[in-house]
Amino acid sequence: MENLDLAMIVLLTGMVVVFVALIVLTFVIKGYGALISSVTVARKKKKAEAQVAKKAAQDATVKPAVPVVKKAAAPAVQEGIPGEVIAAIAAAVDYTYGAGTHTIRAVRRVPQNRSAWGSAGLAESTRPF
Repeated sequence: MENLDLAMIVLLTGMVVVFVALIVLTFVIKGYGALISSVTVARKKKKAEAQVAKKAAQDATVKPAVPVVKKAAAPAVQEGIPGEVIAAIAAAVDYTYGAGTHTIRAVRRVPQNRSAWGSAGLAESTRPF
C-alpha cells in the first residue's frame, strides 16, 4: 500500500510538471510570435513610407514626353512543343511569380539522362498510393 501511494504521488507530480511546462512553453511561443509579427509590421510600414517618399520624389522630377513601351520578345520554342503547352507554362509562371515580373525566354525539352531501368524505378517510387 505504501508503494502504491508513493507511485501515485510521483505520477501526479510528473503530470503536473509536464503540463505546467507545456503551458509555459505555449505562452513563450505566442509571445515570440507576437514580437516577430510586430517587428515585421513595423518594417513593412517603414518600407511603405519610404516607397511613398521615393514616388513623390520621382513625380517631382521631369517626365519624358513619350513613354517608352518595351515589348517582350516571343520565347524561343523547340520544335514539337504545342502552343497550348507554352500557354500553360506561361500561365503557371505568371500565377506563381506575379503578373509581369518574369519573362519566358525559351522553352525546350529536357533530355532523358536515365536508363530504362532508372526510369522504371522512378515511376515505381513516385507512383501515387
